[in-house]
Amino acid sequence: MAGKETNNFKRALGDALGVIEEARTSLEANGGIGESVKTKIATHEGWVCDAADDWIADFTAKCSPIMGEFDTAWTELDSMWRNEPDEVDEGNWRGNSYNASGHRPSNIPV
Repeated sequence: MAGKETNNFKRALGDALGVIEEARTSLEANGGIGESVKTKIATHEGWVCDAADDWIADFTAKCSPIMGEFDTAWTELDSMWRNEPDEVDEGNWRGNSYNASGHRPSNIPV
């Protein structure tokens, strides 16, 4: 009977969920994507003209979908995480041989 190993792939997914949540929280705490750029441009430190207003509106429109992408990434990773078992059979690529640093072990199917 084969032994069991911790599912390190699931651990890596959990770590990624934490990174996404921390990044999103940090962005929200600072007013969202590009807020510091918009503030600098819209105040005495930046442009004072109609072109600045147009640029800020365009920049805001381009940045607005980004926060939703954090939600999408979190939802997709959370689904993957929930579907992974806590333990895998000994020798499984998701167990002790899984390397979360980005280097694929040779036994992971391509």
